[in-house]
Amino acid sequence: KKLTRLVHHLGSSGDQGDHKLQQILEDKNLDTTSRNYMLDMTHKLSHNSSAAQPSEESSAGAGGNAGASDADMDDEGVFPADIDQEDLDSWGMDTLSMPDEHAFAYVYLMFKKLNLIAPHLVTPTALRKLLEAIRRLMPPNPYHNFAHVIDVTHTVYRMASLTLHTTRLTELERMALMVAALAHDLGHPGQNNMFLIQSKDPLAVMYNDMAVLENSHAATLYQILEKNPEANVLSNLDETSWRDIRKMIVGMILHTDMSKHFSFVSQLEVLLELKGDMLTVGDDNAAGQLWDSDNRQTLLNMLLHSADISNPCKPWEVSLKWTDAVMGEFFAQGDLERKRGMKVSPMCDRATTTTPISQVNFIEFVVAPLWACVTRLLPPTATLFEHLLENRQTWGLKAIEDIMANQDKSEAEKKEEAEKMRGRSETFFKKNNPIIFGPDEDEA
Repeated sequence: KKLTRLVHHLGSSGDQGDHKLQQILEDKNLDTTSRNYMLDMTHKLSHNSSAAQPSEESSAGAGGNAGASDADMDDEGVFPADIDQEDLDSWGMDTLSMPDEHAFAYVYLMFKKLNLIAPHLVTPTALRKLLEAIRRLMPPNPYHNFAHVIDVTHTVYRMASLTLHTTRLTELERMALMVAALAHDLGHPGQNNMFLIQSKDPLAVMYNDMAVLENSHAATLYQILEKNPEANVLSNLDETSWRDIRKMIVGMILHTDMSKHFSFVSQLEVLLELKGDMLTVGDDNAAGQLWDSDNRQTLLNMLLHSADISNPCKPWEVSLKWTDAVMGEFFAQGDLERKRGMKVSPMCDRATTTTPISQVNFIEFVVAPLWACVTRLLPPTATLFEHLLENRQTWGLKAIEDIMANQDKSEAEKKEEAEKMRGRSETFFKKNNPIIFGPDEDEA
């Protein structure tokens, strides 16, 4: 009760009260239980004083003021870029066209809105140093580059912000999610695991051909934190919290390994089968029970992995840019494989691969099954699945155009292939449209 009264008193005393509260929280003699309690009370006060709640198109995150000035946003002046904060609440953020300084400032704002910028958590200076280190280690690949890092980080930020009322991500979980997003592709060489294994790359040898890239990304993060204390965003955590967050971060990064994708989708489908009825109640408390202690890491893994392959779920203009980028990287790997006398990997042969058909296959067999689960488990993210359906329709039409323009096949063959593509599209939308629009009246 005394702590509650103290937080209420200081929280209503303006800047002086905020300063005093910060001093108390920074006191090394304050025990962890009291500090966590006071932080929770501070968050509740901040949340209750906000007139506007996060919405699908304007999420203020876990706290903070969406209209804050740059001066309010960054007291230490280490993120000076003048950015359009409205982009933060848009699925159309285009990180491929974004200057690095703007990317830095957006990431800082994400951390701030999730209540992660604090003396006992992440300081602006440490975050800046980590971002600089990550930028240096990201090669100029067409796809796996610094822009991809920022895109995935922004996507998990929005997903987390929009669903906090049911997922109830803790302070440590939010921090783990954001750090894992920043680090999930650290030092990516621009080739996939199979290429590294087949070419006997030193990384494959080091990690025994198992989750080669993902193990490397996680290890590189902790090497940065260990060798560069100024960039160590985890240095303010106590030993227990450090161990807990390491388990979360490493678990999330390892689950971005595509070899785990289909088994993970099956795991989510089982979760929906066993506990999906909690989502039909329309009660946040009931839905929140879905993410009990047994499913916390699953939730985190789902957020990062779905964000990592979310480019087909973005508005067409942005999604198309990412498609061009990833196909460019695939073809570069295929060229290298051919040069070395290796078998060219699927989707990597520029002579035989057509972008529309490759995207139809990727959406149907990989992205849609995962995002169908995500949309049902986290309904506030449904706009992304809507974009996915729209993009699948566009790619299907483009695939038919490519089929009909093929000069190496007869008219009869082209018509047959085009008809098969139309049939695939009909089956796809019959299965997935109800997730957004509800069951067809004739079938209800």
